[in-house]
Amino acid sequence: MIQSLVSLLTASAAAATASIAEEVPRYVVVDHRSTWSEGLEYCEARGGSLAKISNAAEMELIVTLLNGTGDAWVGGHDHAVEGTWVWTLDGTTFPPSMNAPSPYSKWSQIAGGQPNDFGSGEDCMMVLMASTPFASAFHWADQGCTTRVPFVCQDLKPLPEYTVVSDRSAWSEGLEYCEARGGSLAK
Repeated sequence: MIQSLVSLLTASAAAATASIAEEVPRYVVVDHRSTWSEGLEYCEARGGSLAKISNAAEMELIVTLLNGTGDAWVGGHDHAVEGTWVWTLDGTTFPPSMNAPSPYSKWSQIAGGQPNDFGSGEDCMMVLMASTPFASAFHWADQGCTTRVPFVCQDLKPLPEYTVVSDRSAWSEGLEYCEARGGSLAK
């Protein structure tokens, strides 16, 4: 299952976050080749979204987390209006969109620059980890949304913790046991 493929990378994340501000979002790299929509669905099912990158520190952290993973989807797209780039997390626009509230951008500028909608239909954003003839490494590029690459989620809700108690008891006794320890029976 995809969950077993989640790469939390706690050691590198701890090292990377130690040097940046406390407000940095929590990112999780999912090392499972998926389309952009499948990545978004996975993140949203867990209470988060595909990653939003608002500044250089967040971009640096994502690049650090992706080390060895390869290119990966993040949450930028221009599905609704070609050239108007929006973050899935909160719907804010970003450059090159007109009147974007966030000035941060890390689009590659090789070969005329990204986003280029090459051949049309490149409506989803990825972080490139290797240079191509059309884009440089550690930058953003637009890509066809059905390409299968890993993805980066942001702000996932923690999974509930379960404890199996092997003692046989009535339902009411099980509930009492769990509540005495600050929990409840599983739903």
